[in-house]
Amino acid sequence: MLLGLLVPRLAWGNDLGMRSRPEPATRLEMFLASCSLCIRDWYPVATLVSPPLRPPGIPQRLLNMMERGGEARFEVVRAYARADRGKQVWAMGVSLFQSVSGGSPYRLAAGLLDEEDLPELAAALSEMTKLLAVRERDRPAGETTVIDFRGGSIRIGVLRTEALAVAYIQAGDVQSLTPPTELGALDALFFPVSDLGALDGIVRQVATKIQELRRGQR
Repeated sequence: MLLGLLVPRLAWGNDLGMRSRPEPATRLEMFLASCSLCIRDWYPVATLVSPPLRPPGIPQRLLNMMERGGEARFEVVRAYARADRGKQVWAMGVSLFQSVSGGSPYRLAAGLLDEEDLPELAAALSEMTKLLAVRERDRPAGETTVIDFRGGSIRIGVLRTEALAVAYIQAGDVQSLTPPTELGALDALFFPVSDLGALDGIVRQVATKIQELRRGQR
């Protein structure tokens, strides 16, 4: 399939009831599991706000999540062994927070994506925008479509139905999390599809920050 050649982990998700395919542990997680004394550093990069969304015609279970809103906090994560600081592993960290009435945001989930996978994610976000426009022109009435990228412990995608088109981020054990449907979602934050460009920019900021930090160690 040509799409698979362009963006290997970008996929149609019309098989909404099926379990997502297994993803291996990130390189950062495998590194942490192999060293006896590990050090991790976090560098905040950007926050993407998830506004309350109240599209018409959405079942209440999904609407309950969408109308709460929240934020996704992106950061650079660095790990290295105390005995060998020259060997370092870098990743993008994503923490999802859901707004809570009258209280501090609730931490919903967190995930990681290795540094070497960031260009693939950036390409996938760009491709999503193009595919969404094409499918909108060709879509029969009533069709439900999910386009998503899965890597490390995150899933980023678009859910489009007859009633709405919305982007989302899921984090955590993506092997056990199915993509959002009209019936509900787990560990997901929702965004307007117009925010896909901003999300692409944040991913590129993370990659740039890693390069800056690496250069600063020389």
